[in-house]
Amino acid sequence: MTPISRLFRRAFPSSASPTSISRVIGKEPDLRRVVDAFKEYSENKKFRRKTTYYEHIVKRLANAKRFQWIEEILEKQKDYPEITAEGFVVRIISLYGKAGMFDHAHKVFDEMPHLPCNRTVKSFNALLGACVSSRKFDKIDGLFRELPVKLSVKPDTVSYNTLIKAFCEMGSLDSAILIFHEMVKERLNPDLITFNTLLDGLYKKDRFLDGEKMWDLMEEYNVVPDVISYNMKLHRLVSNKKVHEVVDLVTEMKSKGLKPDVFTYNTLFKGLCNIEKNLEEAKRWYGDMKKAKCVPNRLTFATLLIFACDKGDFLFASQLCRAMIYYQRELNDGTLLQKVVDGLVKQSNIEEAETLLQLFQRSLFKSQKSSLRPPPNKQPIKIDPHFSIQELINEPDPDEMARKFKQRATQFSSFRDRNGIYDFTIGRLALAKRFSLVEDILEAHKGFEDITREGFTVRLIKLYGKAGMFEYARKVFDEMPQLNCTRTVRSLNALMKAALDCKKFDEVLRIFRELPLEMSVKLNSSSYNTIIHALCEMGLLDDAVLMVGEMKDDGLKPNVVTFNTLLEALYKERGFWGGERIWAMMLEHNVLPDNRSYALKLQALVEAGHFYGALDLFRQLEKDGLKPDVNAYNYLIKGFFDQGNAVAAKRWYCKLLESGETLNRITFSVLVPRFCDVGDYNMAFDLCKMIVNRQFVVDEALLQRVVNGLVKVSRTEEAKELVELGKSNSYIQYNLTLPSDV
Repeated sequence: MTPISRLFRRAFPSSASPTSISRVIGKEPDLRRVVDAFKEYSENKKFRRKTTYYEHIVKRLANAKRFQWIEEILEKQKDYPEITAEGFVVRIISLYGKAGMFDHAHKVFDEMPHLPCNRTVKSFNALLGACVSSRKFDKIDGLFRELPVKLSVKPDTVSYNTLIKAFCEMGSLDSAILIFHEMVKERLNPDLITFNTLLDGLYKKDRFLDGEKMWDLMEEYNVVPDVISYNMKLHRLVSNKKVHEVVDLVTEMKSKGLKPDVFTYNTLFKGLCNIEKNLEEAKRWYGDMKKAKCVPNRLTFATLLIFACDKGDFLFASQLCRAMIYYQRELNDGTLLQKVVDGLVKQSNIEEAETLLQLFQRSLFKSQKSSLRPPPNKQPIKIDPHFSIQELINEPDPDEMARKFKQRATQFSSFRDRNGIYDFTIGRLALAKRFSLVEDILEAHKGFEDITREGFTVRLIKLYGKAGMFEYARKVFDEMPQLNCTRTVRSLNALMKAALDCKKFDEVLRIFRELPLEMSVKLNSSSYNTIIHALCEMGLLDDAVLMVGEMKDDGLKPNVVTFNTLLEALYKERGFWGGERIWAMMLEHNVLPDNRSYALKLQALVEAGHFYGALDLFRQLEKDGLKPDVNAYNYLIKGFFDQGNAVAAKRWYCKLLESGETLNRITFSVLVPRFCDVGDYNMAFDLCKMIVNRQFVVDEALLQRVVNGLVKVSRTEEAKELVELGKSNSYIQYNLTLPSDV
């Protein structure tokens, strides 16, 4: 037995669980070693029955574009006695298809008589499926017409469904409908998959009337629509603003014994809240959702909360917040929850506001509970009335800034609850490379009684991480038992995040692998999201994608953070189509894209030159009731500039300002050079002033380009003003200079 075989057999003992096997396949970084070991272990008859293992490794190798190794693994399977069984060969054909290797799939199909293995409609269907998976749409019609005659097999319903799916994927909907009628002529009964495939294609292309004809045909052929069928129709009705028909359709759906799912209710809420503006009806259906024991998701709460606040029904909004806590659904927009608290106070419902705050303080929602403020007329803790964060922002001396910070942290417990002040101060000191002051501030916190609370200690670990001081973060973590502070997965995650922030990727991996066993804690979704982020940063994108499968093996559900991390990395490194695979995975896992997801996709479309696709996506985002974030605007504006349409770009920049979104560093890095390119130094100058005044860190060469451009167009005074502004900040100094001829 070779050394690699011994290694693999230790990793995959005969008693190993499927979970442990897929973990090793996913974590072993050397793909060559995994391939060799996999081939050796394929000698085990029981192993060859495990379809999941084959799918797992083929997917990983395909992601890494190691197609020759996929061929090596799958061709090896021809040595085994199962190769005479059609089901075994069908698996090989399907795997080649999923890897995008259609020619290899076709070769296996052609070799079947020599293996020897009978070819029936089952292997014919597998070849068609491989053709669709490989997106070789130009070949599928020829295969469908030629092979049945050659093999003397009759296409079945699965065959026609595959062909219909191919035409829908191609956007050839009329051809798909013709295939449907051909199927009927061949006396084959269309099934639910047939109709759902056609409905999806027709409704997506706004061919609502054709979709309705197909809906009528379902009844004619005694095919009962399922929840998916109804949801597709509901979504299109809402898009066409036919909300009353939506309500009627959901009622009909229930009368037929179908149970609406969360997507059904969310579509209904979107219509009632965003179009009909009918809060009472929305509340009634929310009550129906609770009775049906259908678990709401984040979109449910976001839609209803925004509308309830707009209508001033803060008691209902408070009920929604309580439900959010119960179902552990967190929103990105903390200001919305603050609006609920403030609204309750304004309506003199102080007790409910305080109760809600207490519930959030006890919840797991770190970002939201830290952003909520207590009711203004009842403060249970001591507040420093003379302090304003502006004091720290305006303090030019880092030593004095640190002194003021420590003084207030010592005197006021309310100050120690203000995460934003901590992030700002430590960030500024780290930027100025005053690490001794960071240590001085944070080490002093070990003397406060709060240090026995894990949440308080976790903040110190994270702050050290953000300052790039991982050794100090690790020291705080190691000291927690002596500080009488319990360590759970929460502090473990904080340490992983600190290592990630410090670019200590090996430490992230080490913590992930070793500490859970040492601490006897179970990793959660946040742990996996951090390791996925680290793997993406290391460039191990295929390993990062495989971590989604490992999460599921551990009984955890990937969330929108998981997929956004992958989307950002895949779009950046592998272009638009590389990221689209993750977008499809997200929808497969019933995870709804959020504003960030759409912004990442929009950026990828712009970078790939698909500007009009980006513009359509932006409009769809607004149409779906989501508010575009600043980055969605950033990249759409960039797209207009890339198209040579500076007028439209400026118009959309004004829309960005009107939207209330806060400009970020990307806004400036996108807009400033492009305003310079078109000679609009007035806009470029205004943006640069904002950069300096808001203390953004941007490329100094960008600001220098504006200075030079201003001088070139005889606006020397403004150029001088920008040079002085660049030197005026004691934390971020831009050493700008005027051209020598001024």
